[in-house]
Amino acid sequence: MESEPEAVARSVLGGHPGAAAVGLWHDDKGFYAEVRRAAVGGAAERQPAGAVQLFEIGSISKVFTGLLLAQAVERGDLALDDTLGKLLPASLDAAQARALKLKPEVAAITLRQLVTHTSCLPRMPANFPDLNAANPYPGYTRQMMLAELSALKPKRAPCEAEYSNFGFAVLGEVLSLRYGRTWEKLVTDRITKPLDMASTFQHLPERKADGLGRMAPPFSGDKAASLWDFDAFAGAGSLRSTAPDMLTFGRALMAGRGGPLGAAAERVLQPLASMAGAQIGYALIMRGPPERRTYFHSGGTGGFRTQLLMMPDVGQAAIVMVSNAEAQADAFGADVLAARYKVGDTNIALDVAALPQYAGVFRADARTAFTFVVQDGKLYGRMTGQAYTAMTPAAPDVFTLPQFGAEFAFGRQNGKVASMVLRQRGGEIPARRTDEPAPAVATDAAITAQRYTGHYLTVGDGAPKLDFDVRAIDGQLWARLEQQPLLPVFPVPGRAGRFAWDVVAAELQFEPATGGASALVLHQDGQAIRATRVAGTPGAATPAGADKASK
Repeated sequence: MESEPEAVARSVLGGHPGAAAVGLWHDDKGFYAEVRRAAVGGAAERQPAGAVQLFEIGSISKVFTGLLLAQAVERGDLALDDTLGKLLPASLDAAQARALKLKPEVAAITLRQLVTHTSCLPRMPANFPDLNAANPYPGYTRQMMLAELSALKPKRAPCEAEYSNFGFAVLGEVLSLRYGRTWEKLVTDRITKPLDMASTFQHLPERKADGLGRMAPPFSGDKAASLWDFDAFAGAGSLRSTAPDMLTFGRALMAGRGGPLGAAAERVLQPLASMAGAQIGYALIMRGPPERRTYFHSGGTGGFRTQLLMMPDVGQAAIVMVSNAEAQADAFGADVLAARYKVGDTNIALDVAALPQYAGVFRADARTAFTFVVQDGKLYGRMTGQAYTAMTPAAPDVFTLPQFGAEFAFGRQNGKVASMVLRQRGGEIPARRTDEPAPAVATDAAITAQRYTGHYLTVGDGAPKLDFDVRAIDGQLWARLEQQPLLPVFPVPGRAGRFAWDVVAAELQFEPATGGASALVLHQDGQAIRATRVAGTPGAATPAGADKASK
């Protein structure tokens, strides 16, 4: 990992406007660099020495929440198997306690399940006001959270790990109620002050020179974005910080019991559950064998992307921070993991006639499937939420995506291909063959930029003001709404011009016109929202979801 931080910063910022800050710790030394670009097409300039900018770290805030829980468990104040039914009524005032009507499934949720995303709680609460707002979180209060918990009837936990911002918001509020202090105050008193992290906080200091004046300018692609503020969701994503502060935090965790955080840091690094081919502890995700684990967490808000990476066995850590929602902040970490946990790079000759036996849909769980398609003498593969990529035959029943450090090993039963295991970056995801139909082709030459690429805007009185960003890349279509992630959409069989996401129940119907689509209609939740295509096309940067096979 002995890269030059400035080279990493320039790489992750790419051609986007905004700023990037990188901190690398190796050989017992810290190395830092910040670069910025004022506008698309301009050169990325190095920040002046000492000009340390603030970035929103998004979901890396969950690691702070996990550490607060680890500290509480070490003190004996809380236990991992304490339930919401035990903790919430005892922490609320009399009126709130009477109003709280937790169903048995919610009352039985434990702190262990909240901190490992196995609580069965949804990613976001049903009573959340507007995820598409420029600054969506400040209006969501503790009272709204308690009302949602009373209304919910999820499956009885534990569930398979499914990422839940709501679960961590609940955990943050449980800790706040238990100690009678705001989540931010707990973080300040128990983490940032002891570690002398003077530039890490939820609310910006009032003095502009210390707060807003230091914030890196947020962007989403070419467009300026908003800073995000938080109330009851603070524990899920509210912190702002700098590269030096975050590297201090990572080093303190790696130091374990003998470091400044004591036994709680050692506790945070221990696995508690499985998660999408990896393991998870107190929010930290981990890959690799115990003696060579890599710990990490990513974060994202409307205008920022970040990743924290730690490798205690070699004494190395990294923080990557970018003030553009389309930047590839995870790319550096992906390269590090691929180098630490290498897959084979062989390439064997394979009879094209043998490829159809691998085609089909292989399912890991209810949410995650792998789809393989034979086209033009190649086997294409993709994972739920990702696009198709041509695979390399590496050995009998083994294919790889060398550029992504991914290996797909097929298993047989009675001589027929019946299963598959993805091995990537120190993790494994097994899957079984299903009877679900696979599409006939992976890419379509008719899916072109001329036909589809562009911005589609809603018009008309009373219509919500929405901006759809659509891109055709190598015969596949990608789309997103507002500040949401850019994800692939796939042709709906038998419905010309209709495409569907596979990670959300929503479809796009494109209206044909001479030279390409003139408009689209979003079909979701019983609604049909029309948007017309406008002049100009978005940037052709590689979409964030193009990091194939990883999850």
